[in-house]
Amino acid sequence: MKIATTRAVIATAAILLAAGSLTACSNGSSNGSSASTATASSAKIGLLLPDSVTARYESADKPYFEAKVTALCPDCTVLYANADGDASKQQQQAESMLTQGVNVLVLDPFDGEAAASIVGEAKAKNVPVISYDRLIDSPDSSAYISFDNEKVGELQGQALVDDLKKTGVPAGAGIIMVNGSPTDNNATLFKKGAHSVIDTSGYKVLAEYDTPGWDPAQAQTWVAGQITQFGSQIKGLYAANDGTAGGAIAALKGANVSPLPPSPVKTLNSLVSSASSRVTST
Repeated sequence: MKIATTRAVIATAAILLAAGSLTACSNGSSNGSSASTATASSAKIGLLLPDSVTARYESADKPYFEAKVTALCPDCTVLYANADGDASKQQQQAESMLTQGVNVLVLDPFDGEAAASIVGEAKAKNVPVISYDRLIDSPDSSAYISFDNEKVGELQGQALVDDLKKTGVPAGAGIIMVNGSPTDNNATLFKKGAHSVIDTSGYKVLAEYDTPGWDPAQAQTWVAGQITQFGSQIKGLYAANDGTAGGAIAALKGANVSPLPPSPVKTLNSLVSSASSRVTST
């Protein structure tokens, strides 16, 4: 996923630093006293990421973002926090950054609906919020930067269907779907894209699951239950990201399923770069 992640992070940094969104941003701190201002050359940028179960956030998004900000703006400061899959914790982290006088928030929300309150508090302090990767359910976000998430799901579904056909799995055979978090709009779009292919493929979806918080352990538990219920009827498995795929594989191995059924396990890493990046400003 590094190619696509780098592209999105660079785009975020470019919007923040090149589009002038930081220039003279009022941070509204200091207990209601006159708001301080900062130019783009010395801004405080808050980066809020949603969870630690998805490896890319700590291994790719954070370091790439910080490196690009440093390259574009050596005197800017990046404040970082990870919500660890907790919307309330992310709210507190955002409030702390606002108190510290950040000039802009780059927010990848754990819960897109709950994060609307962060946008509201930031707006009251004249601090713009960039909705990064996942959509924030608020009209007051300054911009939304993400992939073409529906296309990603379509590519995932196509990879699975192609593999099933390549290995001679007949039409009518069953698959199970391990989708992403119900609080993540990206997961909704991944699922929509995947269904657009799978539903017309001739294969049957035996069951599907929206994995809370993208948690691999919960994906593993659910898949284990489906193996007990459906057994050899499962001829293929869709997983929306590497973490849920890992949980699914652990369940299959734990049940001594061999060989493993076709699954787009590598899809998000190998194909997401083929989906056009999309930047939508509000």
